[in-house]
Amino acid sequence: MNSELIISGVSGQALAEMMGVSSSNDAGTKKASNLARLSIMSKPIMGDFESDGKVRKTEVLPVGAYRLKVDDEFVYCLNPEIRIFSLKEQWTHWDSVNNVMDRSLMANNLYGDLKDSKGTFNIGRPTGYHSKKEYDALSQATKDLMRSVKRTKIIFGTVNFNGLALDENGNEVTGYDGQIPFILDTKNKDSINALRDALDVVKRDSTLPIEAKLLKRSFILGAKIESVPQTYATILFTVKGEVDLEDQDSKTFESFQDWIIWSNTYVLDKWKEHNVQELSQEDADLTEQFVEIEEFTGAGV
Repeated sequence: MNSELIISGVSGQALAEMMGVSSSNDAGTKKASNLARLSIMSKPIMGDFESDGKVRKTEVLPVGAYRLKVDDEFVYCLNPEIRIFSLKEQWTHWDSVNNVMDRSLMANNLYGDLKDSKGTFNIGRPTGYHSKKEYDALSQATKDLMRSVKRTKIIFGTVNFNGLALDENGNEVTGYDGQIPFILDTKNKDSINALRDALDVVKRDSTLPIEAKLLKRSFILGAKIESVPQTYATILFTVKGEVDLEDQDSKTFESFQDWIIWSNTYVLDKWKEHNVQELSQEDADLTEQFVEIEEFTGAGV
């Protein structure tokens, strides 16, 4: 096993930037992603249970279990083990009218203005921190927009079910061994704070910079069940301990960076589409003004 993650020509601060764990404040054609998506379940999966000749509904997989979507298939686990390769943030907003997810560029933080797929910045959300007095002075429309545009934390990593992969009926399944690359995004504030706390544990456990040791740590995912205003689950992260780096880690890391570039390129292309149309209209209006001036000048000859 390797003792260090080796990326050709990349190290130190540049590596921290790529992983999204830097302490600095720097702020194509659409295609389907084949990266597996990991999520926490906020609704149980129910199954039929026969007893005394009667069929009753029973909970097969509980709220707080984890679901991994691989292509068009789903596999489940109660407490999967993950390793984190990269962390990013972006603004997201569900457009229920057009049935599409608006999103900004992925970045290491949300401090600056991020271009988005609507052709604006931060999906129209005002930049920066607002005091209560400043917030109260905003229009109701702006307040509603700020509530609807969500801060989204994105985790790129690998998940290991440790032989405990389940199907939707709660039966053990095979074929999901080893490290499986995934993407997980969460908008829940408690889940984001739990991740921050876990990363703080990693930062404190040695004098090495976090980018030099994050991949050497694994985390067990758990769940905290909430019941107000309705039943849902938030993510818990428990640092399990140090692990050896895998031979394929460098390739996996580079694949995640390629995926981030692809996603951001899509957002930039959408931003350009909207702004080119706007610019074209401005050019058309300007041209019309020139025509009117020429016609007026010609009329006086």
